[in-house]
Amino acid sequence: MQADFPSGPQGQGAPVTWLTGTDSGGECGVPTRKLFPMPWPSFAQPWFSISNGPVTVIHMTTEWDFSTSSSQWTWLKGALASVNRSATPWLIFVGHRPMYISSTNEEAPGGDQPVAEALRTHVEPLLLAAKVDLAMWGHHHSYQAHCASSGGACAARSTRVGDARVFVNPPAPVQMVRAGSRS
Repeated sequence: MQADFPSGPQGQGAPVTWLTGTDSGGECGVPTRKLFPMPWPSFAQPWFSISNGPVTVIHMTTEWDFSTSSSQWTWLKGALASVNRSATPWLIFVGHRPMYISSTNEEAPGGDQPVAEALRTHVEPLLLAAKVDLAMWGHHHSYQAHCASSGGACAARSTRVGDARVFVNPPAPVQMVRAGSRS
């Protein structure tokens, strides 16, 4: 399998386990993993969970296999299910390639829309079951705030409360793409 970014010794990149393209040339997490060590279980499993005060953040990698029953999917299922919402009532989910994206890139397998569809098929049911509050993504170099989304559609929009627009108990994660991010 051809890697999405150049493989090399630990710490310099590792082959993607499901993409067969070369679109990133190294952008998809390699600099982040090289320069900013994170609490992942191992270099070959760059996904992790961290809690701080009332927030738990669960980080997946969209560059590794996340299909149902893969090692990452199995870990995500357990990590999401084990969050103590009494201790950390806010649950944020983070990944690189977005689950919801305003993009016309349909090129398989690594185009924005095929990846978004795969994330909705395999990962979104886990996010819904865990009642994730916010899903934050990167890859696309734009800022996009979406409604609370489920099944490829808007499940709830924000409402006006005073001078602000807020989500009050949305039935699905609020989706956001962060401009120019690397995760």
